[in-house]
Amino acid sequence: MAALKEGGCFVVSMADISAARDRIRPFGIRETPMHSSTTMDTLSGHELFFKCELFQRTGSFKARGATNAAALCPPGMPMVTHSSGNHAQALAFAARATGRAATIVMPNNAPAPKRAATEGYGATLRLVRSEDRASAAALAAEELGAELVHPSEDPRVIAGQGTVALEALEQVASSLGMTGHQQPLDVLVIPVGGGGLLSGCAVCCKTLWPELVVVGAEPLAMNDACRSKRAGELQGNKAGATTIADGLRTQVTTHILGLIKLTCPATTRTVGPIKRIFSGLFLASSALTRGQWFATCATLYLRLTRTIS
Repeated sequence: MAALKEGGCFVVSMADISAARDRIRPFGIRETPMHSSTTMDTLSGHELFFKCELFQRTGSFKARGATNAAALCPPGMPMVTHSSGNHAQALAFAARATGRAATIVMPNNAPAPKRAATEGYGATLRLVRSEDRASAAALAAEELGAELVHPSEDPRVIAGQGTVALEALEQVASSLGMTGHQQPLDVLVIPVGGGGLLSGCAVCCKTLWPELVVVGAEPLAMNDACRSKRAGELQGNKAGATTIADGLRTQVTTHILGLIKLTCPATTRTVGPIKRIFSGLFLASSALTRGQWFATCATLYLRLTRTIS
């Protein structure tokens, strides 16, 4: 797999994403459905498509990247990561699927259900203070002679996450009866936490359809990606900042920001203006749909009838 560093970032190609899709299927990673909603179309004034990754193994898109990374590891080599939830479960699943051990470093305040689910896939947990998890994971990998798989800052993970967009583009085109010469979507909205999903999907979309606008979305209280992209360097979140969107509390990292900058020079729109989701909007959306659609759809796809400025 090509994963060179250029300009301080990982380089992931469309070939990597296509290969990842073929690589992860034998290990149980499935194509997830794309749904639409007449109610949401009416409220928004646009034609919306929802890529429902809650139906993926472990309940999130994270299983894609983790399984791709596991499949590329030498047979039998144990794996280590740090995560408080979705990636923890995903790597535990991937380790079991590929016949290897997994050790997951989790913050000691991680929700009990997520800890139980991770152990349920056969992983060994190490609980540490939240601020110590990255260093503890590095020490565990060295101690165990294991492969360290970062939740987002890993080209194998990024390529796996990019399969979400690859599937979605094909599904929308098929549902609308489009030919291979017609762009299936106008805009792709990707939630941003660590940035692995955004990076992989941006590479996929802009390789296949250069005019497709990719927008990163994050909570206003945790908008480090928005501020980092604007400043051209990493910007942290305020101490104590939090959001109801707990899956988006992680921050983008150096190589992820580098990839976004590399694939989004000033003359292109690979990753468009990163939109911020106000907590009030998130709560209103959750109330409207009984807390399901936004919390469980990893990615929101929009096919707009007019251009977004």
